[in-house]
Amino acid sequence: MTESEDSPALIVQTEQWEEGDSPYLSLTSRDLSNLADVMADLLASVGVKAKDRVLIYDFNTSISTLAMSRVFTPGLSEGVCERLECIAICTDGLSELAARSAYTFGLWQPEVLLIRSELASPFLAKLQGRSLQEADPNLRTVVAIHNDVVAWPRQIGLGPGRFEKRILCRVDPALFMCLVKPCGGIYYPRGRYRVDLDPESGTRLRVAPAFSPGRGTLVSNLEATAGGKDCGCGEGHEFVTEAPGF
Repeated sequence: MTESEDSPALIVQTEQWEEGDSPYLSLTSRDLSNLADVMADLLASVGVKAKDRVLIYDFNTSISTLAMSRVFTPGLSEGVCERLECIAICTDGLSELAARSAYTFGLWQPEVLLIRSELASPFLAKLQGRSLQEADPNLRTVVAIHNDVVAWPRQIGLGPGRFEKRILCRVDPALFMCLVKPCGGIYYPRGRYRVDLDPESGTRLRVAPAFSPGRGTLVSNLEATAGGKDCGCGEGHEFVTEAPGF
């Protein structure tokens, strides 16, 4: 018997959205496939390509990590690694694992680092006084992952380097992921989500996954203004937020 793409394929424990909400997230094969599409689009937009090594310092059950490879995720037929032909390793997202993650980073010399935003400080502290670029001359892109349940960071503190810097904001209950550029411009695959400004607050993004309509619409904590604001990068953005210092 073949299971439907809309049958539950995986249930994971995530960080709680609001007090009283269930910490468990049920994902179908269709959800997982679309998350992989979104994550592949986001990473390709910052230049991730075939044979790149991607080190992930975030929880194994975050939607951005789950999208990375069928090796990590039951129910996912083809993840980012299979689509972009890159290679990923996840060291999990506990601050107590900063030393292990820093050691893996120095040993593996990845081209891309995906790191939970609040873990940047303990991670850098374990590099023995070296900057990210000094510890890994191959480093080309750093994506700081921000979970919407955590307060928006004012400063991430990645330090100096030639690498591209982005923030990936994820709203797990809405299966939403977007990139925030240093200018504050917000990028997400338009066809995958319905996004607008919450009319009540006037500033918070309201998001819903077009590929999983049963989840409804969720008001995120990501504050933004509508497009038209000159962010200085020369690109047109539908929404712009205040980017933290990198």
